[in-house]
This record gives sequence, structure tokens and C-alpha cells, in this order.
Amino acid sequence: MTELRIPELETSFVFRKRAEPIPGDLRPQYCVSLLLIMLHISSRGARSSFMRLQVLYWTLRAKRNAEALESLVRGNIDPDAVLVRIDPSLNRAVDFARGEGLIRIESGGRIELTQRGADEAENLVGETELLKKEKILLKGLGKRLTEGKVNELFKRKGN
Repeated sequence: MTELRIPELETSFVFRKRAEPIPGDLRPQYCVSLLLIMLHISSRGARSSFMRLQVLYWTLRAKRNAEALESLVRGNIDPDAVLVRIDPSLNRAVDFARGEGLIRIESGGRIELTQRGADEAENLVGETELLKKEKILLKGLGKRLTEGKVNELFKRKGN
């Protein structure tokens, strides 16, 4: 607690540090849940590269992102027209999920669901009202976002 006295106002101000709420989309539980359903619904063999997961996570963040990715996988737009933003909250979700034994990171860097993670993902998918929009989007996208498309997105042009 800090007190500040301003003589001209003839009063004191007291400043107290208060907890700040974390927006729902940055909470670890939400991010880990998204990671699990991304691996379960939209990945072959429940495994994916980290960059592909970043693209899927970015897709789930806004409707315009989803529309851009859908156009990309259909071949309607060039990869240069899509600017994917890397989100550090997914990095933390990967760390949390790995610490909880929900995922493993293979020697090639691919992220894979463990049996425990697959069971949790099944539970999440089974909850019809939980992450409803995200599940619909991931099911619609399916496994059409290939590692090749992801590589095209991040390939530097002119090299």
C-alpha cells in the first residue's frame, strides 16, 4: 500500500495493488483445452508440428483469420496474403500440457497427445456446449491444413 499526499488538494490518495483478472482466452485451462482439441480433431495421428499448431491457434482467434485460412487451404489465395501471428500463450499451453503429461514432444519436434491427453481431448469433444465454435471450425477445417501449407506460409519469399 502506498500513500500519496497532495497538499494543494488537502487529501491523501491510497494506492493498493489489486489482482487483475486474466481474459478468458489467455487462461491456461482454455489454451491447454484448445491445444488438446486441435491435436485430436485436426491432426493426423494426434500429432503435429509446433508451427502448424500456431497456425491453427491463430485461426481460432478471429473469424477473419479462419476465413483467410479457409481460402488458403482451398487454393483461393496465395500464402503471401496470409499473415499468421505467433501467440506466446500457446507456448505456455504446450509447457503446461507437457508438465501435466497430456502431450509429449517427439525427437523431431512434433507434439503428440499421450493416452491421458487423448482421453482428456475425447472428454472435451464430448462436451457439446464447451468450445462449441472452436470444435465446429476445427472439424470443418479437418486435416486439410497440411505441413506443406504451413511451410509455404512461413517460407521467406525471394530467398
